[in-house]
Amino acid sequence: MQAFLTVPDDVLGIVENSEYLHRLDTAFFQVGETCSALLVKFTRGEQDISLNTLRAALTGYGLAVAQLEAEGQMRFIVEIDPFEGRAQALRDLLATDAAQGRLVFASFNWTEKVDLATVMRQRRGIAEIVNMQQLVVTLCLLQSITDEWSSPVQREAQDTHTGVVWLGEQGLGLRRIVPLPPA
Repeated sequence: MQAFLTVPDDVLGIVENSEYLHRLDTAFFQVGETCSALLVKFTRGEQDISLNTLRAALTGYGLAVAQLEAEGQMRFIVEIDPFEGRAQALRDLLATDAAQGRLVFASFNWTEKVDLATVMRQRRGIAEIVNMQQLVVTLCLLQSITDEWSSPVQREAQDTHTGVVWLGEQGLGLRRIVPLPPA
């Protein structure tokens, strides 16, 4: 993951199940930790999991959550409205003293059904912020959510992010959109 992520970055993650969702979050935050970034986990997109369970899952996959929180390097933020307010939640975070002048790794997840229009609206709002900040953002969805989308819709979602990560039983897939060289 360290060689894959760039600063700034806007990555779409598609994972086979919740276990892989937390494994991907852990790997993402471990890269951020090595960069001394502020690590921020936005939590409202995972409706069926408590904050303590989420902390335990990330810790179980190797992230020193308690230590990072104690040192002020990691925060958990409960989103007010994951369907409409993610860009504003990110702006609010970046306006805090803790984030000023600092590299930020932020993770948003979806474990419930969400349509492409919502994902794209969020992506546009977040992309505007990412392009102006020292910011690396992941938006991860369960594969069962994207399986309901048509192939063209899936491609559109993947093509609008600078990178795509797929993680499941078969392994890890990484894809990066790279501009074509001038003709």
